Amino acid sequence: MAEEANPAPTPDQPKSPQAYQRPPRAVAEKPRRVRGGVRLGSKEWPPALNQAGECWLDCIRQLIDGDHLAEGLEYARSGQTRRIEFGAGAIAGNVQGRQPRAYRTELKLSVCSPEEWERTIVLMADQAIFAAKLLAGEIPDGIDEVVAGAGTRLFDVHAADLSASCTCTGPTYCKHVACLALLTTEALHRDPFLMFKLRGLPAPDFLERLRQRRALTSSETGLAFAYTHQAVPGAESPLPPLEEQGAHFWEAGHELDRLETTLEPPEVSNALLRRLGQSPFEGRFPLVGLLATCYETISRSVIESNINQDDEPDTDR
Repeated sequence: MAEEANPAPTPDQPKSPQAYQRPPRAVAEKPRRVRGGVRLGSKEWPPALNQAGECWLDCIRQLIDGDHLAEGLEYARSGQTRRIEFGAGAIAGNVQGRQPRAYRTELKLSVCSPEEWERTIVLMADQAIFAAKLLAGEIPDGIDEVVAGAGTRLFDVHAADLSASCTCTGPTYCKHVACLALLTTEALHRDPFLMFKLRGLPAPDFLERLRQRRALTSSETGLAFAYTHQAVPGAESPLPPLEEQGAHFWEAGHELDRLETTLEPPEVSNALLRRLGQSPFEGRFPLVGLLATCYETISRSVIESNINQDDEPDTDR
């Protein structure tokens, strides 16, 4: 009887070298599954990105080779990131690989100095359209050209601006770093104002300083005066019950005649809605679109009413 090619080892015999071989590559490189991890929302990659996301992705492509970028994309799609945090000059996350513990991964971005921010705010305040769009929650085209006048960069990220670290034993720009970088690309696409925070000054602080500087720039004396409340005669008189005023809710009172102002459409439509960003009910209820329609209808009605009143002949003369 023929002898078997690979007989099973007896307890007294050592195991064959084949028994210590690693499992196939596809099985060995499969990462541990993460429940509820941070993942890319876009099915197609790369999607049609805005200025912030496109600039960031261009820089990432220069730093990370194609293989690691492809592996990082799979990690980002699969939700292998347990957490991701954005701070001034840093993006930190825990990316789960094959090991029991997730890898601590970080990307660092050079920040703007206080002097650079001050110069940038002054330049932005001098550009009326730029300031209006920023305060309305919109990133204007050509913003990097204006920022360059202050001697700094905002969305224009260079390879020298970035550095990376990861607790894995791979290269500096490994697949875990690539995963974190791609998630950041999508985050910047959703909220381009995130770049202000990454550059060292959160967007709310930047916009508040821009608003204050704009008030100083637009005043003739260079000083912005605080609003002083003036009492309206008769305002202290008792008001009728609320249920009696419902029919006149949309009517302006006679006190409005005291305001010497011209009613005209704003430079940026629906500024408040743009500032607030995407509705949490998106996909289930078109709240933003409905409110935008209401605002535009009410504004048009008020402006047309004011024009009609101006066209009426003055019967008091």
